[in-house]
Amino acid sequence: MARYSTMSERSLIELLYGNGAHVNTLSCVEDVQFPLAGTQLEKFPHSIWQLVYHMNFWMEYELKRIGGEKPIYPAHSSETWPAEPLPPSEEAWEKAIALFSEHVAAILKLAQSPPEVLAEQVEVMHPEHTRC
Repeated sequence: MARYSTMSERSLIELLYGNGAHVNTLSCVEDVQFPLAGTQLEKFPHSIWQLVYHMNFWMEYELKRIGGEKPIYPAHSSETWPAEPLPPSEEAWEKAIALFSEHVAAILKLAQSPPEVLAEQVEVMHPEHTRC
């Protein structure tokens, strides 16, 4: 049986890769076909493509911050969403899924870091944000 260093690490692993009532995050997008990824439902503001793009943007942004880089905070939230509901190509959709998987794996790896690493401060990049 797997051992976890903390309850929060175990919870994060279950949230990302599924267990019990949690669905595997990757399984929510990895089998979505290109045309469906760009479908926009009535009364829902974003397609699956747009949601995955947005999540990839923010996961990459935060992973850079955690890694000591200083990414520029977007001036407006619209910069973090693609304008079109359909990916520009099937290849772009496949790359987005692969990137999503890489980001989730990187977050899991970080969650398994020693406590002293997890306790390190991450620089705030937006003037209105504060440390907790």
